[in-house]
Amino acid sequence: MTRFEVSSKTNKVRRFKEFLEGAASWSRVERIIARVEVGAQGADTRFIVTNLAGS
Repeated sequence: MTRFEVSSKTNKVRRFKEFLEGAASWSRVERIIARVEVGAQGADTRFIVTNLAGS
């Protein structure tokens, strides 16, 4: 899933991406959701690790 969203109120562009990853120290593979937001002040990246099933 990749989605772009442009906010007319904040004048920022957001991109969402999800992927599966399993770090060597983790006992299983996890679903990770990333959000990158870019505006006048630069880029802001956030990651969410979840065990919720994808839709």
